[in-house]
Amino acid sequence: MGGDIDLRRAYFEAKLAAQADVMDVVRFLDRGDDELVLLDARAGEAYQEEHLPGAISTPVDSAAEVAEGLDPTRQYVVYCWRSTCHLAAKVALELANRGLDVREMNTGWREWKAEGWPTEGPGAP
Repeated sequence: MGGDIDLRRAYFEAKLAAQADVMDVVRFLDRGDDELVLLDARAGEAYQEEHLPGAISTPVDSAAEVAEGLDPTRQYVVYCWRSTCHLAAKVALELANRGLDVREMNTGWREWKAEGWPTEGPGAP
């Protein structure tokens, strides 16, 4: 397999720096503080039905518009359907390009629900 080990090391360091661990998000919600803001990259209909507590709907097609109203002094964590979904990464890139402190949660909505962690909206248990 060869290749540049330094390049792979740099990739994994950057990947970890750009991610928020799901357990950190769970702890944040348990504390109930406002250390970070959650952003839901799924379509608006999915968000309306159920989302993580306090999350702001930020679908890809309106990310630039939502970014305009975000506080540049806050930290943001974006999530989408599952860990393999690229919607959160697209939204995170849009916000990062605007100078915002943003990370992508290392898991998605489906994994979150499967664990039984808190949600809100009409579909919430």
